[in-house]
Amino acid sequence: MSDWLKKRHELTRSRQLLVIEHDKETHHETGVALKQIVDYFNDITVFSDSNKEWFKELNADADKHNHETSVKARIESTDKVLKSLGREHEVVVLDCMEGLNPNTIYAASGLVKGMGLFVLICPPASIWKTYYAHKSGFPTSYKYSVEVSYFARYFKKVLLNNASTAWYGRQGIQLPIPAIPQPQKNEVRSIKRFTQEDALQLVCETWKKEAQLFVVTGSRGRGKSTLLAQIAHYILSDTTMYHQHRIYLCAPSKAQSDVVNQYLCDISGNKNTIAHLAPDQASKISKNDIVLVDEAGSIAPMCLDNIVSHSQFVIMTSTTDGYEGSAMGLMQRWLPKHSRVAKHLNLTKALRWDDNDALESVMQNLFAPRMPTTEMANKPEDTAENKDDLKLLVQSAHLQEINKEALVNSKSLFDSCFSLLMHAHYQSTPTDMLRMLDAPDNRIWLMKHPALTLPLGIICTIDEGGESVFTDPTIRKAISEGRRRVQGHLSAQALSQLTQEPEILRYPFLRIHRIAVHQDYRRCGIGSHMLTQLQKLNVSKQLITSFGLSPALDNFWYSQGYDLVKLGQRVDTSSGTLSALYVHQQSTSLTCKQLNVQKLQNMAAVTLAYLRKYGPRTFSLIPESLRARLAHLNDSSNEINLKIKRFLDGEVSFKMAKAFIYADLIKCKNEEVLKSFDALHQKHLSAEEKANLSELIKTQMRSMRN
Repeated sequence: MSDWLKKRHELTRSRQLLVIEHDKETHHETGVALKQIVDYFNDITVFSDSNKEWFKELNADADKHNHETSVKARIESTDKVLKSLGREHEVVVLDCMEGLNPNTIYAASGLVKGMGLFVLICPPASIWKTYYAHKSGFPTSYKYSVEVSYFARYFKKVLLNNASTAWYGRQGIQLPIPAIPQPQKNEVRSIKRFTQEDALQLVCETWKKEAQLFVVTGSRGRGKSTLLAQIAHYILSDTTMYHQHRIYLCAPSKAQSDVVNQYLCDISGNKNTIAHLAPDQASKISKNDIVLVDEAGSIAPMCLDNIVSHSQFVIMTSTTDGYEGSAMGLMQRWLPKHSRVAKHLNLTKALRWDDNDALESVMQNLFAPRMPTTEMANKPEDTAENKDDLKLLVQSAHLQEINKEALVNSKSLFDSCFSLLMHAHYQSTPTDMLRMLDAPDNRIWLMKHPALTLPLGIICTIDEGGESVFTDPTIRKAISEGRRRVQGHLSAQALSQLTQEPEILRYPFLRIHRIAVHQDYRRCGIGSHMLTQLQKLNVSKQLITSFGLSPALDNFWYSQGYDLVKLGQRVDTSSGTLSALYVHQQSTSLTCKQLNVQKLQNMAAVTLAYLRKYGPRTFSLIPESLRARLAHLNDSSNEINLKIKRFLDGEVSFKMAKAFIYADLIKCKNEEVLKSFDALHQKHLSAEEKANLSELIKTQMRSMRN
């Protein structure tokens, strides 16, 4: 190990991954290898949950023999990885004995500085598929268990096929010196590429002339945070600009702002810093203020809208892959709505490590796969003359469930599937791979064409409910009454509680979790064709889906025979949308006859009326097409009376019953109770004040009904 560490230092500038296999039999060998690493390097951080004491002993032993420096290895919990973004270390050791967490692994790799070493402590690779099945890292749904970790098999296969990955343990001792990998040949070129120097010059020169909105994206290590610090230094150094503009630094957390401020101090040589602006505090800024936004992909679109509307001078950065949030959201949903964007700059040159870095290459191959080069370009052009060819192409494609083992065995198929999801669903993260492969209730369906090797589209579904799952009638009853919730089965439980029908849980549901079509084949009817075939392949199941409401999505799902049965009342912070639950009406009539869609839509109409009065911002997010469908639903007396009775009997809270209480008060026109109801919606009420007003409303409504 010592000789290899010296050769690495002499022969390569690349960062590298080292996998150390550890168990009781190799405990001594693992300790020796780690001691040699601690002896050789000065700046080491260890992230561990279960072996902290062991690492502390290794650290103390190594320190006795290392008289040249007083720096010891820092030992922290694995949950500190994401909070350490922006830090850099010569060596990062991640203890994976308690599970493989893709987001944590990808994040920790970004903490390794140039020429550094990323060390994973794992059990022997020969047992990964069963060992990690019992340490899945995510809660499994009620009555399901993970027997085989397909993700661990995928992880092992990619690492073993990577020539630069070093191994130490039962797998053998393989300590290569990494060759510099070749650049990606099929890199997408849709956005103009910029170096950090180009971006700095363009932004600063433009801002001297006019107010602008800039968006800067790039993979990790491209210097986006450093770029913000350089821009801040430029502004603070220009006395004219500094006196004309206040400057703020907005980030998802204060800790991330501190990283940029530390870069600023390093650049300027003094302790001048920029004030942190929380994402939801846009009201503090004025039109002439300059706002620098770091990791905008992790900030709710609604907050970004507020920042842009308050300030004329904004620059946003976001990572295009990984754990920090995804710039896909900015590019696919946010940017098209903002004509103010002057430039979208994509940084390509690595700043914190060399280009074509070995560690970056293997991490991207694992967690950010590129769409393989395909024959997709053979699609007929969407013209009147080619309508028949397009129709034939769609009709010739067939949906089929893909075996997870087959997915793991074909890297090109796996890459095409996950890249389809990444481009269609901007919140996709590496951990989604883990769930997609290992969650036993998750199923994957691919749209295949006989003439094409790779899929045209993908659907990810989740099995919910079923007689073999909810066998206990007492649990079904408790769930329907809102007294119990089990892990998973989200839609089935929500519908059982909404309708107060325990037997609904006995019906098998198939929830459509994700759907994506290859970007070259969109608007050809493939999405509709996939859903039609999915229903035919699952005639005994109730099809259902949940998503963030938008006019386009409401129109699409409604056109496919799905309609709303539950409307959320809280805006999702990551997407800026309301959640909605839609069921497929035809499969409802065939399978789950106790699921009264009309009754559920009546309840949604009650919620809509409440939001119109007390949640205008939330109400504005509901598509007009959906409002129109719900507007004519007036026969909700039974639902209102039932919900109010449960509120008065203490079975449900005011929060769960408020929309129905409001509907009843409007119908009865009771001004006294309405006054109390309004008072309870005032801002800044204490918990005690809310509880007292809720009891007052309960008392007034009892009197009103007597």
